Amino acid sequence: MKNKTSGVKLAMYFSTALIALGGLYIILIAWGLITADPATGMIQNDKKILMEITTILSSILLLLFFTSIHFFIEPRNIFFSFLSIIFMSFSTVLTCCVHFISISVADKILMANELLTPILSMGWPSVLLSIDILSWDFFFGLAILFLGIGLFENENQRKTAVLMLLSGIFSLFGLIALPLDNMNIRYIGVFGYTLLPVIVCIYFNFAMKKNSMIIPIDS
Repeated sequence: MKNKTSGVKLAMYFSTALIALGGLYIILIAWGLITADPATGMIQNDKKILMEITTILSSILLLLFFTSIHFFIEPRNIFFSFLSIIFMSFSTVLTCCVHFISISVADKILMANELLTPILSMGWPSVLLSIDILSWDFFFGLAILFLGIGLFENENQRKTAVLMLLSGIFSLFGLIALPLDNMNIRYIGVFGYTLLPVIVCIYFNFAMKKNSMIIPIDS
């Protein structure tokens, strides 16, 4: 009972924080586009750094959110939540590495040696962006997909689970951009791991507050 109660409370805290970060990220994107360099259309570096930091924080909060759900998921579905935590851990570690490199040393190294652009650029094709795609389209996609499978069995949690499944499917679908060598297709994946998780958190938080998800925290 104590673990379930703590898990519910923590999940609500983390989902609220993710909603706030999602709103902040939208504001940063709008701010970045409005103040972009008119000649190149590139977002200025100070806004870019804030967006990178927000991405890092979001990946950490998603891992905490998924982990907190593990504490009140149906015991017979714990295997799926374990898989979710494992894959989200991979995603979080890779995301932190990619975006920390991007905001700390990538630009300085590229200014000194443009030949390293295929490695350190966040444009396609590059090694750094390839790792970011692995992190979000693949590992995050699997993480939220398995969490949705774990929640789907409970009728009162099914709507949240469906949103999670859609998020995972869209994220994984973004991988098709690689063999087709068309990064425009990847926007399908971007939708899956940016907007849909925020919608998941909004519905989750709303449902918990309205007691529309039956979780036995008092028994």
